[in-house]
Amino acid sequence: MTISRITDLAVRNLEWVFMPAGLPLVAKTGDGAGTTSVSVRGGAGCGKTTLALALAQAIARHAGGAALYLTTEFAPTELVVKCQIHGLGEQAVLPWSERSKAQAGSILVAHLAVVAPQAERVTSTDRQAGAIDAVWSLIDGDGPGSSAAIKVAVIDAFNLPDAGRPEEALRHDLLSFIQALEARGVSTVLVEESGPGSAEWLSFVVDVVFELAFAADPATGAWQRQLTCRKSRYAPAVPGPHGYGLDHERRPELWPDLLSVIGSVKPSLALPPERWARMMIPLAGGRSYTLATGGFLVVNWYDKVGRAFTRAFVSTPGITDVMARCGPLTRVGVDDEAVAVFDGDGPSAIAAALLPLLSRHRANAVVLERAEFLLARPSQAFAALHAIEALRELGYLVLVHGHSEGLRAAADLADLVVDGTYRSERRVPPLPFRAVVGWLPDANALFVPPGEPPPDAQRNLHGGLRQALSEAELALARGATEEARKHVAAEADRLRGDTFAHGQYAAFLPLWCRLSVARYRLGWQEELPWFAEPKGVPAERKACLAWMKALIGRDMEAARACLDAFEAGPAVAPSGLGSGSHDALPARDVLWAALNALYGENDTCLRVLEAQHGTPFEPAALWFRLRALVRRGRAEEADRVAAEFERMSGGVPEYLVARLQAESRLDAPGPVAHAQARDRLLRLLDDASVPALHRADVSYNLGVAEDLLGDAKGAARHFALALDLNPELEIAKRALAPEQGAAREPGDELPAGPAPESS
Repeated sequence: MTISRITDLAVRNLEWVFMPAGLPLVAKTGDGAGTTSVSVRGGAGCGKTTLALALAQAIARHAGGAALYLTTEFAPTELVVKCQIHGLGEQAVLPWSERSKAQAGSILVAHLAVVAPQAERVTSTDRQAGAIDAVWSLIDGDGPGSSAAIKVAVIDAFNLPDAGRPEEALRHDLLSFIQALEARGVSTVLVEESGPGSAEWLSFVVDVVFELAFAADPATGAWQRQLTCRKSRYAPAVPGPHGYGLDHERRPELWPDLLSVIGSVKPSLALPPERWARMMIPLAGGRSYTLATGGFLVVNWYDKVGRAFTRAFVSTPGITDVMARCGPLTRVGVDDEAVAVFDGDGPSAIAAALLPLLSRHRANAVVLERAEFLLARPSQAFAALHAIEALRELGYLVLVHGHSEGLRAAADLADLVVDGTYRSERRVPPLPFRAVVGWLPDANALFVPPGEPPPDAQRNLHGGLRQALSEAELALARGATEEARKHVAAEADRLRGDTFAHGQYAAFLPLWCRLSVARYRLGWQEELPWFAEPKGVPAERKACLAWMKALIGRDMEAARACLDAFEAGPAVAPSGLGSGSHDALPARDVLWAALNALYGENDTCLRVLEAQHGTPFEPAALWFRLRALVRRGRAEEADRVAAEFERMSGGVPEYLVARLQAESRLDAPGPVAHAQARDRLLRLLDDASVPALHRADVSYNLGVAEDLLGDAKGAARHFALALDLNPELEIAKRALAPEQGAAREPGDELPAGPAPESS
C-alpha cells in the first residue's frame, strides 16, 4: 500500500495532527493514485467551510488537478472570501462554467440549485441524493475543454438525515459514492452539520473525521475554537482538542499542544547537533560549570544575578535567540521582526509563533520573559510547561526568566536554576601547572575598562610596579629571594597607601590585579585587599578581577567573576562574525568568549578569538585559543597559529611561544597530549638561554606531565629542580612536601583534563 502525505496545507500546522506529519492519501486502486475521504463536522460558525476549502485545495494541488466544490446552501461568492482568508487570492475560485481556465489547485464552485433544481425538495434525504447525483453529472460532463482534471469533490453541506430513512441505507449509498470516486482517483470532502445528539453514521464511512466546536475558557469564559481529529484510518493521529484560530497574519492556524505532536514535528523541526547552542555556565562557588547544549532548560529569577545571566546568555557568540515577552499580548520576535499573540489563544499559539521565527533566523535558543504570566493560570499552566518541554525536546536552549514565585513549576523541570539546583556539573580545579599566559605582552589592556584612561596616580603606580617587578626578577635570577620580596612588598605597601589615601577602592582595583599577576609570575600566591572580594567589586570592575583570575590559571573563578561582570550594562551583541567587528569587544566579552570556546566547546567563540588578531587582547585570547584547538584534536593547527603569532608579533621571545605550545598540550586530556608536552618541556629545560624564572616554571610543568604519565619519581625530581631554580615557587614546595602537612590546596591535584560530569 502506497501512502503519500500532504504537508503544505492552507491551515498552518494541521499536518502535525498526523504521525508522521501530513494528511495521508492512500493508493486504494491499482493505478497508484492516492485518495482520501474526509468529514468536516461542526455546528454553525465553527469554520467548517474554511477548513473544507483548505483541505480540498491542498488535495487538488497535490494531485495536479482541480477541486469541485458543490454548495447546497450558501452563495458561491462566500468561497471567494474564504480563499482570501487563506491567502489564496480570488483567482483560486472559478465558477464551474469557466472550468477551462482551471489550474492545479483551482476551486471550481457550483450550486446545487443551479446544477440540479429538482433536488431542491423538502427532505434532507432528497438533498443528499441530489447532491450525489449532481457531482456525478458534473464530473461525467467534464469534457476536453477542462484544463485540470477533477481530483477532489466537496459537498457542503451534507445535511443531517431525516428520521424516516434507515441509517444502513444512507451508509450504503454514501460508501458506494466514495468508493466509485476513489476508483477514478477522486477524493471526497463532506461538510456535515452537527449538533447535540447528531448521528455518527457518516464518521464510519470516511477515512478522516475533523470536528470543530466552541469551548469556553475556564478562567475568562471567552469562547475559543477547537479542532478534534476524531478518526484517522490510515495514520495515527493526535485527537486533541487543538486550539484553532487566526495567526498574526489573520490566516487560519492550528495550535496543537506541541509536546503531544512532538513525534510529528521532530523530524522536520528538530535542530541538528551541529546547530545546537553551546554555553558554559559557571556554578556558584567558582569550582565547576555545567554545559548547556542540545535541549537544555535554564530557569532564571529577576534579581541581580539573573539580569547578569540573561545579558551573558544573549551575548554568547553562537547563541541566536528568539524572545517571547509574555503578557496579555505576548510579543514574539527577534531584532525588528515581531508578532503579537493574544493571551486567550494560549501557550500553544505562542509556541506556534516561535517555530517559524526560529527556523527563519536559524536560531538555536529561546528566551521566555515574564513566563509566570502563563504559568499563573491553571488553564494554561500545563500547556505552557508542555511548550517549554517540547522546545527542549527539539534541541533548543531555553531560558525562562521571571519572578521566582511564579516559576516553581518550571524550576522543577529545569536542567539548571541559576545559582540554585542543577542536574550535572563538570569540576575544573585551578590549572595544576604554571601558566605562561601572565607573561604575554599587552596584559595591561585587560585591566582598563573601555574608554577609561587611568588617572595620574594609577599611571605613576603602574610605572613603579613595573620597575619593582623587573628588579624582583633580576634578584630571583641571582638567588636573592629576600631582595626580590622587598622590591614587591615595598610597591605593594605604596599601592595600599595610595588606595586608602584616595578612598577610591574600585578605581585602584586594576593595579591590585596587576600586582597579583606579578606575584604569580614570581611564584607567589595572588594578593588582593579586602575590598576586592567579588561581592564588594562594582560590576564594571569585575572584568578586571575575572582576567586576573584567568591569568593565574583559575579559570572557573574567572568565569564566575566574568558572569557577574555582565551586571554592568547592556549586552554587547556579537554580530558581524567574520567581518572583524569582534575586535571592538570589551575585555569582559573577550574573556567570556574565550571561556566558552574552551569549556563550552563553542566553535563560534573560537572564531571570535581568531578575530582578536591585531588587538591588545590577542596574546591572552591566543592562550585560550590554543588550548581549545588542542582539546578538539587540532594540535598541529595550534602549533601553526602559535608560530604565526611569533612571526607577526615581532618581539615575543621564542621560549614563550614554545611554552604556549607545550602547556596547551599539558592542559588537554589523554596520555598522548601529555607525552607530547613532556617532550617539548624537556627541550625547553635544556635550553640555557631560557631565563631562570621560566626554567623553573618549565621544570615544574615537566613534573606535572610526568606525574600525569605515572612517573612519580621523575615528577619529584623536576619539582625539586624547579624549587632550586626559583626558591619562591610555592606550588613546588607544596608538591614536594604533602607528607609534612603542607597539603595541596584544593585544585592543586593533577587531573588528566576536564572531569567527567557528575549528577
